[in-house]
Amino acid sequence: MKPAKVSLLHRMLQCLKQCVDCNIAKCFTAINSSVNILLISAVISFPYSAAAHPATQSADKYSSFEELERNEDPASYRMTEKDAKVPMLIMAIHGGGIEPGTSEIANEVAKNYSLYLFEGLKSSGNRDLHITSTRFDEPAALAITASHQYVMSLHGYYSE
Repeated sequence: MKPAKVSLLHRMLQCLKQCVDCNIAKCFTAINSSVNILLISAVISFPYSAAAHPATQSADKYSSFEELERNEDPASYRMTEKDAKVPMLIMAIHGGGIEPGTSEIANEVAKNYSLYLFEGLKSSGNRDLHITSTRFDEPAALAITASHQYVMSLHGYYSE
């Protein structure tokens, strides 16, 4: 990476940390008391090869984690979980090679918070491991999400 990009990434991480640290989620729930979980989706855009994650490919190969688990080698993905016993959970459910860069950002932002990662580990074809966020039902992810008041989900996207 060029120094300017590292600097931009560093500033972006600091901004995300400040957003979490300033308890903006508490302010939001004070306005809307019916909200139990505030999902903040931070879309991160990285310049990398379109072949690694074609923007034109929108259909998921699997519609649920159970289907993915039945058809994929367990060595092709990894789940990481850290429960810091705090109200905030940082997630990257499309980490590793699925949406490159999101795991690294989630790890950095979650230093003082809980963390959940689902990472693609294949040498190629990690797009196959993508399950749309609204259908992502990996049991450990559902459990840790249910035990936290606030969730920040990080996503990456590539497009020309």
